[in-house]
Amino acid sequence: SEYTPEHWKVRQWISGFDGSAGVAVVTASKAALWTDSRYFLAAEEQLKGSPFTLMKEGQPGVPSIGEWLLEGLKPGSRVGFVGKMMSGEAYQELLSDTDNELELVCMDDPFINIWTSRPPLPTEPVALQPIEFTGYSASTKIDAIRQIILADESAEAYLLNDMSEISGTLNYNPVFLSYLLIERNRATLFVEENRLSKEVKEYLNKEGVKTMPYAGVKRSLEDLEDGLTAYLFPHTMNCDVLNYCDEYAIPYRFEKSPAAELRSLK
Repeated sequence: SEYTPEHWKVRQWISGFDGSAGVAVVTASKAALWTDSRYFLAAEEQLKGSPFTLMKEGQPGVPSIGEWLLEGLKPGSRVGFVGKMMSGEAYQELLSDTDNELELVCMDDPFINIWTSRPPLPTEPVALQPIEFTGYSASTKIDAIRQIILADESAEAYLLNDMSEISGTLNYNPVFLSYLLIERNRATLFVEENRLSKEVKEYLNKEGVKTMPYAGVKRSLEDLEDGLTAYLFPHTMNCDVLNYCDEYAIPYRFEKSPAAELRSLK
């Protein structure tokens, strides 16, 4: 999501840089931060006195993340990343950038223990948006996604993980941590249910959306029906889910998400 809760601002906490775009990389001996031209001046100021070297993306002589890692690490070195914070697309780019010479390791979030004053996840309840603003009901949007994505008869379901796409599909605000699994005959929102008021739960139920605990999404993917060959994921799907599917031989493939286009329909 473009609206990052304080809980997830790990890069800002570890480096001091608060721009909306950037990647921080830390090894045992050095640290660097990549950002684009919008933030060169701000990053230079905010990184002063820190161990981070500013890497100005797109400038001559500035190495990519992969090149920088290869310069400082031995072949076969392990590079960890938080699975929930990296998309499969970004993972593949880094894998290619390092020429497969480094081992990329999908990790649980280590900052749970490192960042002792870390803000908690937001808990404020979500609010429904009126139909005059959303254009269509949640059930209408879900059916449209089914028609576009699940026209492939071998596909079991489509799993959305983009929080803004999920909120746009289900007509609520603000965005919050969730997954939306759209199957042929049902839809399930995986969420911390304390974020949902009685009104929102009733609305979702009326629209044919059941709710389940956020942590249950990966286990739910094990129930692939006979005769169906794969789940469909957007290219933004995080490595935490992809790693789980690979570990348990759960088949999937990538398809462009239609949810963003549906948000433009009013």
